[in-house]
Amino acid sequence: MPSIIIIDKMQIIHKDLLNSEENFSCIAATAKTKPGIRLAEKIQPDIVWLEPSMLDMHAEDAIKQLLTTSPSSKIVLVSENNNPAEVQFLLDCGAFSYVSKSDELDQLIFALNETAQNRPY
Repeated sequence: MPSIIIIDKMQIIHKDLLNSEENFSCIAATAKTKPGIRLAEKIQPDIVWLEPSMLDMHAEDAIKQLLTTSPSSKIVLVSENNNPAEVQFLLDCGAFSYVSKSDELDQLIFALNETAQNRPY
């Protein structure tokens, strides 16, 4: 079962949603980026759910730090930002997948499943 850390301002709601799914184990959640990076370094989750627009640091810096401190973790951007150029920039920085917060829950779960199977979404 893939382990997930959530870095998102709505972390409590998202953690409850994921824990209701049988395929995932949400092991930590935080609304701040720097504590999230420290958690990822300590726990080394399979997936880091990252909301790039609410960060207490630039999203590209957060991605680079996550990849340095937890290199085996796959970063899934879960964002309200649907600007293709910005999304592509963050994917080029090292994020593995992207899903829009406006997508249905089943799309988010599908994206996480794809990511867990090493298939970008």
